Amino acid sequence: MSGAEIADGAGTPTDAAALLASCRRRAGEAWHEVSAVAEALSGARRNGTLNDRQRAQLGNMLRRLVGETEATLHQALAAKLEAHRDLHRETVAAFAESVPVGVFDRLAGAGVLFEPPLVEAALHRMFEHRLEAALRPSVADTWHSGAGPESGDQLVAALMGDARDRQLADRLNSYVVERTRRTDGYGEPMLRFEELGAGVMERLHWHVAVLLCEDATARLGAASRFLDVEMQRVVNVELDSIAAHAAGESPMAQAVDAIEAAGALDGALVVETLRHAEVPLFLALLARLTRLRPSLLRRLIFEPDGFSLAILARAVGLGAEQLDTIFALTRHARAPARAFTAGDSARLAALFGRIDIEDAGQVWAHWRMDRRYLDALWRLQDAGRTDRAAGAT
Repeated sequence: MSGAEIADGAGTPTDAAALLASCRRRAGEAWHEVSAVAEALSGARRNGTLNDRQRAQLGNMLRRLVGETEATLHQALAAKLEAHRDLHRETVAAFAESVPVGVFDRLAGAGVLFEPPLVEAALHRMFEHRLEAALRPSVADTWHSGAGPESGDQLVAALMGDARDRQLADRLNSYVVERTRRTDGYGEPMLRFEELGAGVMERLHWHVAVLLCEDATARLGAASRFLDVEMQRVVNVELDSIAAHAAGESPMAQAVDAIEAAGALDGALVVETLRHAEVPLFLALLARLTRLRPSLLRRLIFEPDGFSLAILARAVGLGAEQLDTIFALTRHARAPARAFTAGDSARLAALFGRIDIEDAGQVWAHWRMDRRYLDALWRLQDAGRTDRAAGAT
């Protein structure tokens, strides 16, 4: 997963149609990368795609995600069954205390865990984690020393030069606490439900539910039809709970709201946030500034050559120096990181200078279309292609 050279700013057509065509090609390349990673995780491809560290991080994130889903559904089903008097109480109690075996391996064997949207979410989370560790080397020491994170007051002072905004400091305090929950006790990245698309999350729950229901049928000796009905109720309640939680504003969103309300949301703050290695906040601020969905924004940010990022920067009014800084810093997300050279900077600046703001705006407007519409558009316009990055552009 090494980076490619930056597109030659002098030789690339920059009218709106050509820009969009180039972005679509890069989206296809990104989809090929995700597919290759999925094959590597499944064992279908063993060399040249992931190193051992990357494979371990991605695998651990998926295993933890399955484990959390499995534990929640198992406990909820056990609670439901305890209310049924026609089931043997000791058998139900034993089921409640049991630990399902082989759920992750069975899902992996069936290919369920390696569908591209889920793999892409894990891949992007790994990139974020590597970027944060590279820009803030001391963060690794913090995990092991028990030292607390910086306060909201310190973040306000560092990012905005004003520690007197009490509400903003409080919101940033909450964000700092939330940020620490993105890694486990060993400092390894975790993938959370809110980072998945609703469809991916729902499919994962239903697949886990089927395997848990099979396990319950074998352990309890109850009719599978009866357990199927109860399990469906359990899953629907859990999905409703997750949806309700997602509908509320997270500490991250509240912090972004407060920054925007203070009139401080601009390109300069976005860059400064990245300089301070506040990667989750950087991505959230840039998503608010550009009004792009997070999954698409991450695709553009982690694109190897910076082409789409240059278009986005031109469209939303970021300056050439701000683009240069964002691209140079975010290259640390990939391993091994390719050194950012003066030649790279010159080529990116040349490309940025040739992009007309109106043409960039047309591409940006395309990116902001409804994802479902983009998916349909992609499929109908590229019906002959075998690899489709659904909704990627």
